[in-house]
Amino acid sequence: MSSDNGNVTQERLEEIGKRLGEGAEAARTSIAKRLAEAASTIRTEIDKTEDLDDDARVRATNIVDGLDNAAKYLETNTLDSIEDDAREVISDNPWQAILIALVLGLIVGWLLKGKD
Repeated sequence: MSSDNGNVTQERLEEIGKRLGEGAEAARTSIAKRLAEAASTIRTEIDKTEDLDDDARVRATNIVDGLDNAAKYLETNTLDSIEDDAREVISDNPWQAILIALVLGLIVGWLLKGKD
């Protein structure tokens, strides 16, 4: 009897894990798409704005390039490889990792807030 309960519990846990993985995968692709769209929109605005000085244009373009690179990274890497990369970066640079996590959290929050 307890063996049956254990099997049912294991099956439920596996199903929950599968659903979480699917949700994380959907979030990864959605965030990549939103980052690419944001980069494209900002790049268009940079190009349309004539009164932007060269220094500001270069800085804005660098930011947009970073958004583009982040979108491409999310599009081309699996969750497992992203996790491996994150673990390596965190262990090599813990303080930078905290700052990056803060910035990414703000960006993701901003992107997700836009859905409302």
